[in-house]
Amino acid sequence: MKKSDKAHQNDGVGIKMTPKQQVLALLDQCLATGVRGRVQAVIKQAIADIEGQAKASGYQHAESDINEADYPGLIFKVGRHKRRWVYRYTPKGATSTRQLTLGYYPQMDRQAAIEAWQQHRLEQQGAAPTEQGTPLRQGVERFAEWAQVHRRRSRAEVRQLESLFAGEWADRIGESLTQEEVEALVAPQQPGAKHRLSLLRLFFRVARGLESDQGWMSPGMACPCEGFSLTRTTALSHKIGWREVGRYHRAVLALDDSEPLKPLLLMQLSNLIGFKPLCQLSWSQLDLERGFARLQVEGKTRFLMLSSDTLAWLKRRHRQPSVGPWVFSCPTDSSKPMPESYPVKLMGVLKGQCGLDRRFTTASIRELASHWLEEQGREVPKRPWPLLEERPNEGQVGELIEASKIWVKRLHIQKAAN
Repeated sequence: MKKSDKAHQNDGVGIKMTPKQQVLALLDQCLATGVRGRVQAVIKQAIADIEGQAKASGYQHAESDINEADYPGLIFKVGRHKRRWVYRYTPKGATSTRQLTLGYYPQMDRQAAIEAWQQHRLEQQGAAPTEQGTPLRQGVERFAEWAQVHRRRSRAEVRQLESLFAGEWADRIGESLTQEEVEALVAPQQPGAKHRLSLLRLFFRVARGLESDQGWMSPGMACPCEGFSLTRTTALSHKIGWREVGRYHRAVLALDDSEPLKPLLLMQLSNLIGFKPLCQLSWSQLDLERGFARLQVEGKTRFLMLSSDTLAWLKRRHRQPSVGPWVFSCPTDSSKPMPESYPVKLMGVLKGQCGLDRRFTTASIRELASHWLEEQGREVPKRPWPLLEERPNEGQVGELIEASKIWVKRLHIQKAAN
């Protein structure tokens, strides 16, 4: 489907509208919101369409910003998937225009948008920041100006801040925010909490002028994010059982032998390591005689003892004449390593087939193995196990190989039990 066709679909549902339907839809938008500014442009485009002289960009232009002539700065923005009311203004003493989202249509109708416009216009004319400080919604606007210049994903970050500071939060003074309120905004139990906390910390750094000279809060103000941290998830909160591991193991083994990711997923299971180091594994990092790999993890050298089945597979693979520099090469470019997203996506597919939830991860598999090996009387080093900070000596090699053997044996027993 052409790009112009996609732009004419009805609210992203995927149904291509005829020119007549497009005209009616746009007229309906104009009438529903009481906006007349674009009606003439729509009619001209319709006439040109009938005469066969229309351009594909005509309706896109008609769907762009719709200005309310009687209310300066009040704009109705029509997008493919949503419509919103925006107040565009230039603060006193500023040289650039700022934009504030008032609400979304149809939740906010035209009358409510005009009332919100009047309120914010009065605030702007009255020199916004109060004696107590700056409301969070205005802080987001200031942050947006800074982010447009300094952040690659500025739009996404501003949208998330607008979402966090929506409703009753919008008029809260940023300087008065407490750590308990930050915790409520971060929502530690919900997915994405780490990213939300990081974004809030950046917001307050910018606000206090620590990232540039455009701050709007005192640099000496205590950041409400200070002292607040996300508790590292314990093994119990991510605990998985042997049945889950067995189902997943069987699903991996059931993959076709022609699937290039099958040995990588099996290698992760038997060696209890994440996908990233395995994807970036090159032949130059392997000592196939001694049975270990020398990896670079977060800029540090780490050593990994390889399980017996992994070592056997690597030796067979290395003898093949078409072997490249990487153990697992990118399917589209053999000169590059396998992207980590490939095995992660395949693992997600298999988890869905096995009915496993998001707690089932490479980390939870490793934690299960660690606790089980300790129950068997094996001395398991703390993290970054199974990675080692130093090359293993002869005594360690024997212990690690034995621990690897009983783990792999336990995997196969559970696979058969399922």
